[in-house]
Amino acid sequence: IAADTHDLRVRMLSMLAPHPAIGLTSAVAVSLAAALPGSVVAKVLPPADSAHRGSRLLRIGTPAGVISTEVVTDEFGNVIEVALHRAARHLAVADIDVAQPVALTA
Repeated sequence: IAADTHDLRVRMLSMLAPHPAIGLTSAVAVSLAAALPGSVVAKVLPPADSAHRGSRLLRIGTPAGVISTEVVTDEFGNVIEVALHRAARHLAVADIDVAQPVALTA
């Protein structure tokens, strides 16, 4: 995925194997870390735009694509909500061949 499509690149392990995406619970945890001053995640991100105080969009890049989250904070900077933004995607294609009917003869 192109570098300009996401704010943070993440790799996740599942049962000791690399996972192509990120679990939703993990995406929430990464988003919370982004809102925690001094965390590893917050240190690698640019400071939040003051025009969007109270709400910050975070685009998390994975090998499978980008998942967007929105971290909402109260007037004291406490996280009150993390919203996940997902879009439907094409999961599979199936072709079924159906045999032509055959006349039954006795």
